[in-house]
Amino acid sequence: DISVDENKIVYDYKVDSLNNIYLMDISTDESLPLLNKSGKFSNPKFIYGAGKVVFINHINKPEFWIYDIPTKKIIKKITVTPGFIVDYFPSKFENKIYYIQASEFDSYSPIARKSFHNFDIYQLDLKSFQTEKLSNMHSYSMTEIGEINKDNLIVSMQGAKEESGLFTVDKKTKITLQNLKKISIENETLRNSTMYRNPVILSQNKILCSSSYQLVLLNLDKKEETQILPSTGYHYRTIRNIGDKIFYNQTDNSNNITYFNLNDKKLNSINLAPKNIK
Repeated sequence: DISVDENKIVYDYKVDSLNNIYLMDISTDESLPLLNKSGKFSNPKFIYGAGKVVFINHINKPEFWIYDIPTKKIIKKITVTPGFIVDYFPSKFENKIYYIQASEFDSYSPIARKSFHNFDIYQLDLKSFQTEKLSNMHSYSMTEIGEINKDNLIVSMQGAKEESGLFTVDKKTKITLQNLKKISIENETLRNSTMYRNPVILSQNKILCSSSYQLVLLNLDKKEETQILPSTGYHYRTIRNIGDKIFYNQTDNSNNITYFNLNDKKLNSINLAPKNIK
């Protein structure tokens, strides 16, 4: 994740199958671990501006840990219902975290990893620390969740054709497959809208996302897709934005974050590999 002042990047980094959370100062290119030990820590994001970071610990039951950057301390550990948290975001409009969680199923082999199915949407109230299940869809697969505005969420799903792509939903409704609204584009190509993933909101009417191996801009008013970056042969793993400045990484095993401005598309990169790790 990128801080709103664009000065810091927070990320998880895996060494020998264990993760730690790192904070990079972009101006000095220096990364330091937030914790003094590695574990099953993942998906850190800035919360309350750039002063705090929230991330997931999947040690036993999943937990959200909140870390205070100035004091360098974990200030809260919030346990939620069992299952695997796929993605989440701290709301800009409410004191809540919205997240996607899958139920956990045992594997068929004692040495194989467990499989995750039955994805649904939840919320965590950061005042009461209570969780609430917002949907009962038991979706085959949901991968990303975000916020279009104070009233609407956006989620990416994969499954049957009619249940694949990007969908919006009103936060205040009981979320079902029937009231999810699929984002459809009139000039979509053979990649079509079932392939849309990794959405970031540029404005209420414009969304940047990946479409198969490409980066595309969706104009929701005109229902048009415009290519922003062509395929490099690698999938997009994560996309973030601060206004029109776009940050992304890909499945190229490079540890690089690439960034550019939508106005000129001049690509720059930052390598996230901590210098003290060989």
